[in-house]
Amino acid sequence: MIKLKIGGRVLIGYIIVLALIIIIGCIVFFNLKTINGNFHWVIHTDEVLRNAERLKKLVVDMETGERGFMITGKDEFLEPYNQGWDDFAKLIAAQKNLVSDNPPQVKRLEEIEKNVYQWKNIIAIPLIAKRREVTQQKIDYQEIINIISKAEGKKIMDTIRGQFDEFTNIEIQLMTKREKDTNSVISSMEILITALTLAAIIVGVIIALLITRSITKPLSGLLNTLNSIEQKGDFSTKIDIQSQDEVGQVGNALNSMMAVFQDMNSDVIKLANSAIAGQLSTRADTSKYQGDFKRIISGINNTLDTVVLPIQEASNVLQQLKEGNLNVMVKGNYSGDHAIIKENLNDTILSLKNYIGEISTILVKMAEGNLNIEVTGDYKGDFINIKKALNNIIDSFNLILNQIANGSNEVLASANQLSTASQSLSDGANEQTSSVEEIVTSLAEVGAQVKQTAENANTTNGVMVVTRQKAIAGNNEMKALLNAIEDLNNTSEKISKIIREIESIAFQTNILALNAGVEAARAGHYGKGFNVVATEVRNLAMRASASAKETSELIEETIKKINSSSKLTGNTADILNDMMGNINQVTELVGQIAIAANEQNSAVTNVSNSIDHIAKITMSNSAASEQMAASSEELTGQAESFRQMSNQFELKKLHYSQK
Repeated sequence: MIKLKIGGRVLIGYIIVLALIIIIGCIVFFNLKTINGNFHWVIHTDEVLRNAERLKKLVVDMETGERGFMITGKDEFLEPYNQGWDDFAKLIAAQKNLVSDNPPQVKRLEEIEKNVYQWKNIIAIPLIAKRREVTQQKIDYQEIINIISKAEGKKIMDTIRGQFDEFTNIEIQLMTKREKDTNSVISSMEILITALTLAAIIVGVIIALLITRSITKPLSGLLNTLNSIEQKGDFSTKIDIQSQDEVGQVGNALNSMMAVFQDMNSDVIKLANSAIAGQLSTRADTSKYQGDFKRIISGINNTLDTVVLPIQEASNVLQQLKEGNLNVMVKGNYSGDHAIIKENLNDTILSLKNYIGEISTILVKMAEGNLNIEVTGDYKGDFINIKKALNNIIDSFNLILNQIANGSNEVLASANQLSTASQSLSDGANEQTSSVEEIVTSLAEVGAQVKQTAENANTTNGVMVVTRQKAIAGNNEMKALLNAIEDLNNTSEKISKIIREIESIAFQTNILALNAGVEAARAGHYGKGFNVVATEVRNLAMRASASAKETSELIEETIKKINSSSKLTGNTADILNDMMGNINQVTELVGQIAIAANEQNSAVTNVSNSIDHIAKITMSNSAASEQMAASSEELTGQAESFRQMSNQFELKKLHYSQK
């Protein structure tokens, strides 16, 4: 076996084990066919038993329907009786077809069918006809009681039940026998399979041990040599294998590979020493290698080229940045960590370019007089402080120039007032000028108060309009709530009617259960089971009646609470309607106040304009006022010039209080 290849040894072992597995499979296959046949008959018998139970249930349902009609005289109780005959005919035919392989069972089914139709023709149909005559008051119900007391129908039904039990017992015996046969086959198969499996395992283990020993022994020597090479790291170690199979071939191949590793090791050491010395242009000679070894050495050379190239380009880019050129980028096509370095360096350059570009734009706009600006870029690190400092400078300029503009406006206003006052002076009109000034001052105060009153009235009018709209919306929601409560009340009354109907049904069910108990008592020993069912039905009917009564009481209490809520909601709706009238009236009054205030504001403005005209006439008569007017005009010109200079700057709208 040692001269054989490893594949040949393993193949012989597999063939032996496979032969044993095929033998086991054939035995399992033939036994499974036998078991499958037995299972088929077990399933067949189970279907026959289920059909027998359904036939028996149909007969019981037909008898129950007939009894229900006997008690109540209502045709709806005959529905299971009438429907049962069609289902019985179809199911008995299907059952005969299923047991057609067993003539005695077919005969028993025919006897059951005969007795069922005998019960129908002799007992059920005449009794149903008599009950209809009782309903029509043609005969007395006592006549039906006398017929039932003879128990002829009970005897037929007892015979039918016995026949069903006999039929079912025979089928159960057949199924039990087939299950025993199946279990016997399974037990035999288990024993045989276990024995053959153990034999296959033993043979497989013996073959595996032999093959493993013939392979592992030379491999152990090979592994020991490789471990020695791994621990010492000496590629000059030779592997000595005497075997001529694949393991020997592996040893010879490893010896050849060790020689290649020695050459590769020398080249790698040479490249490493050159890289340490900074000689990045040194490369290994790839012509000494073949295949993947050549690709490995070429890969090392390419790796060095790939490492050096981005370093050189990055150095050039940084040199350009040093000289102030922000339009330079790293453009080489790199991957891995080099791509990350490229992306980070380009992002840094782009960020610097964006930061400096935005700051330059801001400074240009400031130089052009536009101070309504702000540095809004997303800055990071120390650039955030630069952004904050520049924005603070802009805000400071805005604050100072706004204060200068406000001061110039105040100076201009004061100069205008001084000019107006100087022209109001005239020779011989000092008292008149004082009076005019007092009137002007009073009218200014009155005008400001009237204007404020008009603004407040207009604001109040707007608020009242919004309040009126909200009140209308609330009133509509309240009406919708009233409608919803009315619908809920109607629904509760309908539920109450349904609960009363359930109470009536529970009462009738209780009566039917009592009648069923009486019939069961008459049936004696055979009616005990039915008597238990009737008692449970009566208990359920009583519980249903009690639950329905409690539910009815709860619903009536709910209806009362709903009616109370409806009254409260109606009162709320009335209050809202009254509020709507008051809100409308207040809105109209506030509107009238706003109109009157606006008219007063116009009148005061007209009076103020007239007084100003009088003041100008009095000023023209004063020689002293001319000199003062000239001075004030000069002051006004300077203030206007100062204001125009400040208006050259576009400022932010600052919100602050000036003291």
